[in-house]
Amino acid sequence: MVVFDIETKIKNKKQIATHCGYIDLDWLTYSTSPSCVNTFIEDLLQMRISPINIYAHNFANFDSFFIVPILFSKQIKISKMYVKNNSIIFLHCSIGEIQLVFRDSFLYASISLNEILKMFN
Repeated sequence: MVVFDIETKIKNKKQIATHCGYIDLDWLTYSTSPSCVNTFIEDLLQMRISPINIYAHNFANFDSFFIVPILFSKQIKISKMYVKNNSIIFLHCSIGEIQLVFRDSFLYASISLNEILKMFN
């Protein structure tokens, strides 16, 4: 399982990914470059386990907008996509034997990450 988050800044009235961090069962990885989302996808493909379940809080309304174009650019096949109210809530894709399964954790805990942290002090 992998959990990730993308941070952005506004440049020329457009959201630009500037930071991407993710944690898997072993360690935290953090990238701060314009290609951080691409680096994240490349890292996933190097894990050599399958399927990889990947969660992002608010994937449907934010993170998917950065992930999907990278998947297309790498010719990663999207085999299942569930959309609700024009938002991607589930995405299953594969390249070769590697399967990536993206989910929105907000669907499981529909409060902000800040509120979740407060619950655990």
